[in-house]
Amino acid sequence: MKIIKDLFDKYSLSISATIFLIFSTLIILITNKVFGVDSLYHIKHAFLYKQNGLLDTSFPYVSASTIAEYGADIWYGFHIILIPFTFIDDPLLSVKIATIFLATLSLTSFFWLIKSINIKYPFFWTVVLLFSSADFLFRIFMVRPHIVSLLLSFALLIYFIKNKPYSIFFTSVLVSFIHIALAWVPILIIIISTLASFITEKKIYIKNILASFLGLLGGVLLHPNIIGTLKLSYIQIVELFITKGQDIPMQFGRELNLLNFGDIILQYIPLFAYLIFILFIIFSIYINKAWTDISPPNKKTLIANLLLSFIFLILAFISARRSTDFLSVFSILLSASLLTSLFEIQNFRPIIKAQSFYIISGIFLVFMILNGSLIFNQFIKNTVDPHKFEATSSWLKANTSQGDIVFNAYWDNFPNLFFWNSHNYYISGMDPIFQYSFSQDLYWKAYFIAYNGQPITCGEMKCIEDKVEDIGLVLKRDFKAKYIIVEHRRSSNLYKNLEEGNLTGFKKVFTGETESIYQII
Repeated sequence: MKIIKDLFDKYSLSISATIFLIFSTLIILITNKVFGVDSLYHIKHAFLYKQNGLLDTSFPYVSASTIAEYGADIWYGFHIILIPFTFIDDPLLSVKIATIFLATLSLTSFFWLIKSINIKYPFFWTVVLLFSSADFLFRIFMVRPHIVSLLLSFALLIYFIKNKPYSIFFTSVLVSFIHIALAWVPILIIIISTLASFITEKKIYIKNILASFLGLLGGVLLHPNIIGTLKLSYIQIVELFITKGQDIPMQFGRELNLLNFGDIILQYIPLFAYLIFILFIIFSIYINKAWTDISPPNKKTLIANLLLSFIFLILAFISARRSTDFLSVFSILLSASLLTSLFEIQNFRPIIKAQSFYIISGIFLVFMILNGSLIFNQFIKNTVDPHKFEATSSWLKANTSQGDIVFNAYWDNFPNLFFWNSHNYYISGMDPIFQYSFSQDLYWKAYFIAYNGQPITCGEMKCIEDKVEDIGLVLKRDFKAKYIIVEHRRSSNLYKNLEEGNLTGFKKVFTGETESIYQII
């Protein structure tokens, strides 16, 4: 047993990375689908940079969107990182390999980072993070910049704790280069880390603060279209937050919805129960006046992660549920650093060395894995068929002119369409806020075409009789569309009206298993 332990201690990083690689590969192999349509979009966008050059950020593929208007890419750095995967001939294989690589990199990096600050049992805590919620387990297998930004934000906190300004600088550069819309997270970490340093050490590390701000600025300057990038970031952060508060019907992705108590009961009971337990221990340390026994670095880590966990918990309820990913990371580091700190406190040392403590920890881990796995198994049933719209896209490429606009009623259809066919342009994609910000008039016209499916539409949230117009006219005049894709079940009203001849000016030119294409004449 000691030989195995010594071997693992010596080669812990390599062994852990191998385990994470095997696990990630097995997860990807159990399904022929992809974990989120965004993976398809990001790989295809990276391919365009390989094809058109690294400085061409124009994106005419979403014609009624600020993304096309400003010609910028807020995920620019991430797409550059993905370019090596686009050299794989099979595009779906490139998505799978990129997924495995990013998941393995994220888990291994988390393990390495917490090990670097002498956290005890880093492999245990990495597994706890992985199964902290089904949402986290699911999202780590998406080819998206969010998981990379999460990892970099975590690394930034570690470097603040270790007082490494050069590492802080380069990490900050990567954050704003890869995913500029999340550059506010490092700013939050700067504030909280500085506060934690002042509380525990009565010091303010000016070099660290300057390093982070200069790094964030440097990452912004690496974008070819700086002004356009900043405008799109403002839309995704500020305008999105304001719009969500106005109760405007906008079909966001699930992760942008608010966390509710049903989610807590379903997914987060193990994590929240453990957090309550951690708070109880912290209170016990305070009551027993044992705070002074904890080393300054561990004190700083505890305070920073306690504050960050609380902030991201609040954000999950008032802004977006994907804040729970940050909650998982920072609350688990809080737990890990607290356990490590208990070894420094003489009164608590016998408790955490007792066999019963390890048995309880093992039971907790098993329960968390089972709970996360069961819900994750349900999520897998909702994974995306990457071949959706493949036949439709093939017909469009073969029978339409370059740049012909195809009206896609739903923004979340864009990744599949774009993945298989960049020959045509579409209406909207990514988040609906980009279409809403571009033109509220066009947003509402598209909204009523998609969700009402009647022969008329209008450009206001509340349609009145003198404002409605024929959808054929609107599609040709306002959207400049030459074709429209109609899903048989999802757009059942529109499909029924088209099939029954209640709409004029449309000619069916292609029928697939789940959708049809109509030419607008």
